[in-house]
Amino acid sequence: MDGMEEKKEKKISKKKIGMICGACTLGVAVLVVGVFLLLPILFPESSDVGAAQAKVLYQLGILPEYDGVYLAKETKPARGEEIVLRFLGSGNETQAALFYRYLELDQAPDLAFPKDQETLTETESYDLLLRALGYESTPETALAKAKEVGFGIFREVRDSGQALTNGDFALILYEALLVRPPNAANYPTYRILGSLNSHFKEALLENGLYDAIPEEYAPLFNAGIYKPDSFARLPVTGSANRVEWTATYLNVAGTYAADYVAKLLADGWTREGTYEVEGDPKATIEVIYKPLSAGSSQELGLVVKLYENDTVEWALFLN
Repeated sequence: MDGMEEKKEKKISKKKIGMICGACTLGVAVLVVGVFLLLPILFPESSDVGAAQAKVLYQLGILPEYDGVYLAKETKPARGEEIVLRFLGSGNETQAALFYRYLELDQAPDLAFPKDQETLTETESYDLLLRALGYESTPETALAKAKEVGFGIFREVRDSGQALTNGDFALILYEALLVRPPNAANYPTYRILGSLNSHFKEALLENGLYDAIPEEYAPLFNAGIYKPDSFARLPVTGSANRVEWTATYLNVAGTYAADYVAKLLADGWTREGTYEVEGDPKATIEVIYKPLSAGSSQELGLVVKLYENDTVEWALFLN
């Protein structure tokens, strides 16, 4: 009897051990599955694409966030529309109408997407921004038009076929600051936004996006795309009354530079000389000057250096 009892106890023990092992295996499996389910929450995907630009746009009151997790997320159409309106309103979407009044447009474009649309493509984002800036654009023409007006500074103008992320949208939106609206009488977008909101202008200055060259001395060079951080105000060593202002502009096509100089010559400036500079690319330098004012001993000098690749270096001197 004792032997039989012992055998029964061993069987029961093995059964218990098996049940415990099964429960442990199931528990481990549940734990592993739980960890995998929690991974996106505990360690969300992050990205550094557009990080520097997104931080500036956040400081300007345009983007709601700029950390890596935000940049990796897909841009929602409704949020994209809201961001563009905040962009046009110099950080306040309710002020976007002022932008269109400045452009003298009778009616603001419809920037809304279908309510059931969940993501944006790069093509749709270019189309959205082009229409927001006053251009005629469709999804079929958006990429070609974006290249034509100056997008493509920080990323190639293309459509990856994937949903647009907040990081790529930040890059495209940042480029839109530097693009000119279609009306040639208007300044580039960053100047329009700066004129609508003085606080916004200060933020642009702090981030190297605004070339504060005194317009009372010379008409601003208003063509192409202003190169970020190219503006400088340089006091001349050894003189309190000598100052130099410089800025660089990209994609200056056509005869704008020559017409700009001709306009100044017709307005009382004098040409000192025109010089050809060898190099790759070659460049033409126009040097002109005029007295600061009637009876003044100071003189304004202006140098416009036009490269064959349509880049212009502009420099104003007060001597």
